[in-house]
Amino acid sequence: MKFWSIRTLEELEILLSGQPLRTDPDEVDKDRKEAYQWISKQLSKKVTPPQGVEYPIWLWRYWESKQRAKPDLRAGGHVERGCKVVRID
Repeated sequence: MKFWSIRTLEELEILLSGQPLRTDPDEVDKDRKEAYQWISKQLSKKVTPPQGVEYPIWLWRYWESKQRAKPDLRAGGHVERGCKVVRID
């Protein structure tokens, strides 16, 4: 099964260095905090989160449909405007 994630260049450097990537709760946009809290609660019912992990890393299985599975980097809302990002699969 293939998943996609949109990450900043700084996050890509963390991954390339072999360090684990974590979602910093203090960096989560206030408008998305409730969604992160909800998904974290749902996930914790299924699996035990790794030590020190409060929020998951956001991934997509399908962005819009099976025909448009990859998230479109030209679409807004993934990160702050002007931030350089990469799509990881």
